Amino acid sequence: MVFTHCHMGINRGPSAGYAVLLGLGWDPVEALAAIRAARPTANIWYAEDALAWHFERTGATRAERATVLARVAQWRAENPLDVVRIIRSIRLQEAS
Repeated sequence: MVFTHCHMGINRGPSAGYAVLLGLGWDPVEALAAIRAARPTANIWYAEDALAWHFERTGATRAERATVLARVAQWRAENPLDVVRIIRSIRLQEAS
């Protein structure tokens, strides 16, 4: 079992977890959805960086890369997250 985390669990930790799932063979969009289901405040900001690593590792063609990036962009558009509000809320909780 592998655990990844960061201070707020919004971007770095979930993005590292995303890279782990890609390395394990998960579909890129299914991995995003699974992370968001487990952590509703996960924005996974660095998903595209993890995908760049994954594409290099797997030798994805230009067409494969474009298809996956379009699917990820569509998932992001269909699953928006107000990260500023979430971070503000977490910081307020930490301050009290």
